[in-house]
Amino acid sequence: MKDISIEVKRVEVSKVLLNENKIGYKIYFKSNDLMKNIYVEFPLQNSEEIAKVVLSKIKSSEDITVDDSYDILQSIVLLKIVNQEEVEQEIAEFFTKFIGRVRSFKSKKTSDNYIDNYNQLLKERIEL
Repeated sequence: MKDISIEVKRVEVSKVLLNENKIGYKIYFKSNDLMKNIYVEFPLQNSEEIAKVVLSKIKSSEDITVDDSYDILQSIVLLKIVNQEEVEQEIAEFFTKFIGRVRSFKSKKTSDNYIDNYNQLLKERIEL
């Protein structure tokens, strides 16, 4: 039996595609004491959907292959995210706030500090 425990550490924004209404973000997580990261792009529409995509991408990035064996217990893989409900809720809240910031940024009619405000969006992150 293979037991994989995943602990999400940080989600940070790495790219904001304003014209396409998409966001690119990196997810840093610890899998059995080994730090990993993945990059995901997703539309800025629904924060709950983004949180579900984050967790599913983390789970799908794990190697769940098992050794070829005749023992049925060797083919079982337990894949769990530590505090999954809390992590999903915190990520959803983060992206709800972030989507609001992007909307307010896009609604500005003047170009005062445009680059600074855009760079501020790229510095957004959540530590878990």
